Amino acid sequence: MQVLTFLSKHRGVGTSTLACHVAVQAQLTGHGPVTLTGLRHDPILSNWAGLRQGRHPLYEETSLDDLAAVLEKQNRAGVRLSVVDCAFEDEDTLFCMAGAADLVVVPTHAETAALEQASGGAALAEEQRKPFIFVINAAEPDAEAIGDAAMFLAQHGTVSPVIMPQNDDLGTSIRMGQTIVELNRTSPASSEVARLWDYLLSRLDRVPRQATDSFRAALPNLPVAAEPERKALPARVLHSALAAGARGVGRLPLPIESSKSLWRDVATTPSARAFARTLKAQRPSVIGPKAEIVGNLESTGDIQFHAHYEGEIRARTLRVCREASIRGLIIADAVTVEGAVRGRIRAAKVIVAKGASISGEVLYEKLVVRKGAFLDGHCRRVEPVPALAQIKALESA
Repeated sequence: MQVLTFLSKHRGVGTSTLACHVAVQAQLTGHGPVTLTGLRHDPILSNWAGLRQGRHPLYEETSLDDLAAVLEKQNRAGVRLSVVDCAFEDEDTLFCMAGAADLVVVPTHAETAALEQASGGAALAEEQRKPFIFVINAAEPDAEAIGDAAMFLAQHGTVSPVIMPQNDDLGTSIRMGQTIVELNRTSPASSEVARLWDYLLSRLDRVPRQATDSFRAALPNLPVAAEPERKALPARVLHSALAAGARGVGRLPLPIESSKSLWRDVATTPSARAFARTLKAQRPSVIGPKAEIVGNLESTGDIQFHAHYEGEIRARTLRVCREASIRGLIIADAVTVEGAVRGRIRAAKVIVAKGASISGEVLYEKLVVRKGAFLDGHCRRVEPVPALAQIKALESA
């Protein structure tokens, strides 16, 4: 039996909905028996299971203490795949759940808060030396936002080339005790679910089936919930020591899916194709949050900024992350601001994200201001704004 765990630290990213749909798709395509296992009482999933009246995949609720026993029972009963839903739990619980999985799926939205939580969830899987996959879920038809999200996630791990678009039919079908793949096999949403399962199956096929057996077998002996003194002997220390004794799967060697056959064979939406092109682009240089820089900075590539900076920055693309602040002049082909900028921005494309703050002058060709952003200053549209290479050529003439 293999265990596919859907894990999320962020509420509302559709973890349970995706888990249900993938479990049903796996069952319908001959990979059963499949069970759906929930780690906590979820009224939506309980209602879903009740309306199904015993149809496969069966749903079973359990606790962290009983998880190993439940998995062993399912294994003895001949279950081929156990899909585990573990959404919005405490960090120690998520850490333990990652250790019980053969493959961890981390759903996320293409929003800053969700992306940061997703990277934290993936870090728990990585600590357990388990392979993990990011899945961008409920994506709006905005290729730029998806591309930005993909670039952020690709710095932390493997990103699924299948993007789940925003579709209310998935949630509606769950409330009816169904899934969209059962109600309408020909709908676009059903096609996306099918492609997601095909991709996850291709990743599961790479995982040795015996890799986590010894770890799961020992889970019942770990005093996770009943441990009297958490500070003296944290659950994470126990699980780390046990994981070291098992033959770990190891992190997938490449953080970005680059197989030509994969990109060719996976049917994607236009936004997903734009996402694929973005993933193949050059990865950015990252300046960490502990740096404080004064002076001029120039790069022919992409820069992701987490630091405090005062001076002039020139780059092909610049991402000013949420904790970053920049005072001075920015010249780039494209600028995404999530933190604070005081000064001047000169770019062909400027995106001001939710929670970002810009005070000063913005010279742009295309300007996108998200809801919740703060923009105070003089904004002027010029068509076209010269690219960075053109600006350097003019200044050197």
